[in-house]
Amino acid sequence: MRDVQDFYTASDVGALRRPHVWSTYREPFDLFTRGGQAYQGAASRLHLLRFQLGDEVFFRGLRRYVAEHRGRAVVTDDFRRALERESGLDLRLFFEQWFFRPGYPEFEVSWQWNEARGVVRIDVKQSQLTADGTPAVFTVPVDIEVRDQLGARSTRVTVDQRSESFELPAPARPLWVVFDKHGWIPKRLVSQRSTPEWLALASMSDDVNERREALRELGLLLARETDADLRWRIAETVLGELQDRNPAVRVAAARAFGQVSARPENPIAMELVSVAGRDDVAMVRVAALETLAVFEDVDGALAKLGRQQYDARFSWATMGAAARLVARHKGRDAFDWIVNCLDESTLHDALRCAVLPALALIPGEESVERLRKAVLDESWSVDARAVAARQLAPLVRGRSDVSRDLCELLATTDLVRLQSALIDVLVAIDDAQARLALREFHGRAIDARQRRAIETHFSLIPR
Repeated sequence: MRDVQDFYTASDVGALRRPHVWSTYREPFDLFTRGGQAYQGAASRLHLLRFQLGDEVFFRGLRRYVAEHRGRAVVTDDFRRALERESGLDLRLFFEQWFFRPGYPEFEVSWQWNEARGVVRIDVKQSQLTADGTPAVFTVPVDIEVRDQLGARSTRVTVDQRSESFELPAPARPLWVVFDKHGWIPKRLVSQRSTPEWLALASMSDDVNERREALRELGLLLARETDADLRWRIAETVLGELQDRNPAVRVAAARAFGQVSARPENPIAMELVSVAGRDDVAMVRVAALETLAVFEDVDGALAKLGRQQYDARFSWATMGAAARLVARHKGRDAFDWIVNCLDESTLHDALRCAVLPALALIPGEESVERLRKAVLDESWSVDARAVAARQLAPLVRGRSDVSRDLCELLATTDLVRLQSALIDVLVAIDDAQARLALREFHGRAIDARQRRAIETHFSLIPR
């Protein structure tokens, strides 16, 4: 759910921002593809509504809504009234600010401990801009957790002002203060925390997402910290979380080292090498391999590791990450080795889709030609051809020969996913024949997303 929330808050910005209940569009499909409101944003709001009502009332209200309106057309207010009858609450404010108004809250939170009074003061500011109709204040209940040496205590408060403060009991200095425990609210949150607080959250919090967030922040701190002792404290904490019981946390721990550089004999690199070969979850192995790709290779050790993990065939995803590791470190005969990997056909070309991005990491004409050949190869799956096309995009700006082939393909193929990828490449090439091909295709495209993509880029492309 946190990933769903994050996708939504990153998408519902700028010109794409709109209310969730909305009937203004050029084509109906636009409501489902622009801004993330229809799926991720709505799911985030239903999750928040579940928090406010409680599971028993929320699910009972859903059953009432379905039963009362079976076989009938509905509007959002029908859903609201069903929940109100079941809960006995007036939900008009909730639906007004979360469904009929655009945007989401952006919180800035800090805290101070008053030892003499035995309290902690939490300062909360809502900083979202309001020119687009986003509410200046979202009224919402929030759980605040205070953790000290005596344990963790959670208190529910109601945020209903642009700027306000709350005082909660804290007889001992808090190890941390968490605003919106368990992350029920779709929001942007800036929390002012010390390094010891991030360290405590990463190693001690009972919430997966708090540990993930802390590890991401510790990775940034590790990249810019100059104190050697503190750097090692941070590194030790992150290394410890590579053993976390939750794979999402292990992924965050592996990626936290992505902004530092270490030699293969460094303890950090050695542990990531171990994780890349032993973890029982593919996404953790992928994170370790991708982080190792930014480390310094010595005597080809990391390129060799990439080939070993490719041959281990743990999953298509790990094989792709291993191939990218080989390409990053320019292992011996890397180009020929990757081309040989692409010769293997698998179900839905899953392996080719995973390996093709590695080819784009090796600069030179040979890579461009191999990718172009892949795009044009009708024996490959549409997914693999689309991946190959998108890998071409940053490599072929101004290449009229590539542009000609891709323009011809866009004019003749009826494969929608391939068409969409070709649009991306031709926008990147940006020559006269690419612009003409895009204009011609716009008039016959059957997918609204393709028309919107062409229109967006044409605002930047001169006629």
